[in-house]
This record gives sequence, C-alpha cells and structure tokens, in this order.
Amino acid sequence: MKTHKPRRKQEITDHVSYKGLAGKVVKCADSFVEDGQVHFAIRFADGTELVLVVAGQPKIVNAELLRWSTDGDSAVVRSYTKKK
Repeated sequence: MKTHKPRRKQEITDHVSYKGLAGKVVKCADSFVEDGQVHFAIRFADGTELVLVVAGQPKIVNAELLRWSTDGDSAVVRSYTKKK
C-alpha cells in the first residue's frame, strides 16, 4: 500500500487554521468548477459548510481517502478517480 508522510507544520509556508471546525461531523464533501474556479465544499451534519475556492484552474489528478496511524504514516483506504 502507498503511504504518505505528512509535512511538519513548520515546513508549510501557507498554513491556515480554520477555527471552529474541530469536533464537527462531516456529512459529505464535494468538488466542482464554477466561473473558472475550483470549489471544495465540506458539509457538516450541523448544517454548516466550509467552501474552499481555488483560482487558476488547477486540475485534480488524484484524490485518496487515507487512514492515519499514530506514527504519522498513512495508508490508502480508497482512491477516487474520474471516470472517462
């Protein structure tokens, strides 16, 4: 299985912390393109939603659901690929 090593917090230059999200239960997550921008929407069970908007028309090449372990490694649970 493919494993990922997370980068340490001090190595991330554009780190943003979204306060108020800890403990929320995720209902679903979607991504879509609108007006030339990519939107990532994370909907929570309490009726709130976090939407991240990315400009510059990036292309999602891979999406994976990972299971994190206590040693900092992760294992792929499921890969999501776009059907052609």
